[in-house]
Order: sequence, then C-alpha cells, then structure tokens
Amino acid sequence: MKSIDSLDQIKRKYQEFDSELLSLIKEPLYLKDFSEDDIFEFYRNTMITFYDVIECNEFTQTFENPYFPLNKLILKNIFDRTQGNPRAIIKILIKIFNELIDDEENLDLILKKYENLDN
Repeated sequence: MKSIDSLDQIKRKYQEFDSELLSLIKEPLYLKDFSEDDIFEFYRNTMITFYDVIECNEFTQTFENPYFPLNKLILKNIFDRTQGNPRAIIKILIKIFNELIDDEENLDLILKKYENLDN
C-alpha cells in the first residue's frame, strides 16, 4: 500500500530530525468500506453538520431532495465507482463540491457529468 510506505518514510525523516516529534505521529486509521446505505447516511449527516456550522438549519427542511445539491443517482454512481472505499468517496465528493463552487458551469451541467460516471 503506497500510503503506508509514505508514512514509514515520513516517520524515518522525523526520527532523523527529532525523535521527540515521532511521538506526535498517530497510527493510521483504517476505515471499513461503506455499504450503499452508508454513503447516503454519511452525505446527509455531513450536509446537516455543514448547515449547522453556517447557521442555516432551515435548508435541511427547505429542499425536497434530501441529497441536495446532489441526488441519489450521483451518490449511487460514486459508491459503484469507488466500490465503497470511504477515502475515494470523500475525494470525489470534494472534487464535485469544488466544481460546484469554482466552475462557471451551471449546476445542472455539473450534476449531469456525475450522473453518468463511467466505471
């Protein structure tokens, strides 16, 4: 696994530089793969937390689609493409939200792209 090798390299560098710092590095967290239901729950809970943080809780009741701005098809496609890998799921969600925030394209065009994810 590439990331474990990288972690070992980082630990060696810390050891060379200052062995006291090595104690600050935590052991890696291994995440169990998501089930299809897990991605829906994770996304909903994350959006609820986001709305709480920005003090816009009414958004959770305002949108008819509980997965807004995404939809269930997009989340299912992400799940299928990543085979439930939580880190890969999060990376794709970040990519989508970066596009939603930064791109000039309208929402529908961006969402269409992710409704048709190729495996």
